[in-house]
Amino acid sequence: MSFTTEQLYKAKAVDIADFLAERGILPAYQTGGELVYLSPLKEEHTPSFFVNTSKNGFNDFSTGNNGDVITLCQLLDKTDFVRAMQTLLRFKGGTSPIAFERVHKESSDPKKVVVQKILPLYSQNLRNYFLNERMIKESVAKQYLSEITYENEKGIFYAGCWKNDAGGYELRNRKFKGAIGRKAPTTFIQNDNIDTISIFEGYLDFLSWLTLRGTKAMYTTDVVVLNSLSMLTLTYAQTLSGHYQKIVLFLDNDQSGKDAAQKLTQWLPNFPIENMAPKLYPNHKDLNEYLCQKHKVNANG
Repeated sequence: MSFTTEQLYKAKAVDIADFLAERGILPAYQTGGELVYLSPLKEEHTPSFFVNTSKNGFNDFSTGNNGDVITLCQLLDKTDFVRAMQTLLRFKGGTSPIAFERVHKESSDPKKVVVQKILPLYSQNLRNYFLNERMIKESVAKQYLSEITYENEKGIFYAGCWKNDAGGYELRNRKFKGAIGRKAPTTFIQNDNIDTISIFEGYLDFLSWLTLRGTKAMYTTDVVVLNSLSMLTLTYAQTLSGHYQKIVLFLDNDQSGKDAAQKLTQWLPNFPIENMAPKLYPNHKDLNEYLCQKHKVNANG
């Protein structure tokens, strides 16, 4: 099978970063005009797969392979030139406005961050992450999650976001967990008639609870999402115990979560505290893992 010159140019013009992002392969970081990935061709722990965005070429130092997008497609799909061309000619382009998620473990410096826009969750990569990988119900994500696009000195990035009580934004995507501005809990306080408060370690646990229980569960309890276990202090615990008659904990099922639950019990020795980790998800690290496993079991019948 032969291809015209126009078809060859069209196939070669497919952006490698978009092509990889479509398959859920995202860069670890960016340096100059190159995106750096963990190799999609070989298992590795240190990124060594470089994509030159101006030349639209790749160089995989872990395998020694390099070339254009046609060569990459052949290697990824373990196929020949003809089938690689057919794949690329069918390619529709990137599914999100920014095909790059920054791997970053520290909170962004608010002095160097410019928030470009905050919109409802729309990028396919983020929707796949929250809805298909984390199994959050779409109606829940639509109501309680937004998508933030922000810029700092290293580039433009995007993530799922929610606001915390200090006016900052908590950020999350497949490879990134951080914040813009001050770290703080996120609270949902209904009214003085609610006598129960539920404390979640992370926002994904909160979203998982809503997915399992339905959003009407919000009418039965006030909610605190810690966004970090460090937010659970003695002063905060005493404030929480205010007019409530019961505290329900949804902490991680690890040593840190167990220690936090024990501390809370010591701080409030005469207060009813229900720890859901050993009761609801004793064999899972957190509520979201329990949700994902439950969905998998149901899907398999």
